[in-house]
Amino acid sequence: MEKLVPTVEDTYFRFFENMLVGNPKVLHLNAGKFDLDNQFFLELATSQEWVSTKHIEALVEYVANRHEEILKERRSIFLPPWFVTHLQGKASAFNAAKVNKGRVLADGRLSGFLTKEGRKWGAEVGLCISLTDWRVLVLDPNPRLKDMAAVWGLLEVVSNMLPYLVEKVCPPPEDEAYSLEPFTIERMGCAYENRRSGDCGPVAVKFLELHALGNPHPRMDGLTDELVDIMRKQWAMNLYKDWVVPVYVGEEMQ
Repeated sequence: MEKLVPTVEDTYFRFFENMLVGNPKVLHLNAGKFDLDNQFFLELATSQEWVSTKHIEALVEYVANRHEEILKERRSIFLPPWFVTHLQGKASAFNAAKVNKGRVLADGRLSGFLTKEGRKWGAEVGLCISLTDWRVLVLDPNPRLKDMAAVWGLLEVVSNMLPYLVEKVCPPPEDEAYSLEPFTIERMGCAYENRRSGDCGPVAVKFLELHALGNPHPRMDGLTDELVDIMRKQWAMNLYKDWVVPVYVGEEMQ
């Protein structure tokens, strides 16, 4: 398997980049379940370039596919970017409910997504939601931007809703019942801080990947700005190789 964090730039990257620059608007349909143009890969590969929600969704899908078997063994899954936003959108109704707050979360989209076999999840801002610890761990690429009071303000409603959602879709431990106490919120410390503008999305996904695998070498505290630059380029090449190339190889074989 390729390194989780490559340390040198791929020797073919410049050729790859020049190919994309020459035709930035070429659109590849149904590449890894997404419609991606060449500009998508250029933006992903560019240091400090802000990425879109589609970039994060694609990276999460790619990482989840890459480690599918390990994630199943560890009973881990990733949440898509819309998941927390969807919960936050229900905040007013949830807070207004005096009884049976769980009814607010009686949402086929939520429950269907949570219980579908093999579903991959991810989050743009790294959130590790642990049922074992009853905790939301925030994997923040740049914690200097918000203090914990601000983080709590953003996630308080999520921490209050999660117990009701867990009660609906997760079988409880034997002879026990899940608590409706809010999840605790903590922020991970002692990790690489990306103080540059534009890299937070890809770095958050890399944090999620490393955390899900037990934080192997080079660990989250071993990342550097230079490694992030290389990582973004390699991700762009990997997604193109694994998602775009098969689209055309498949057409030629038919």
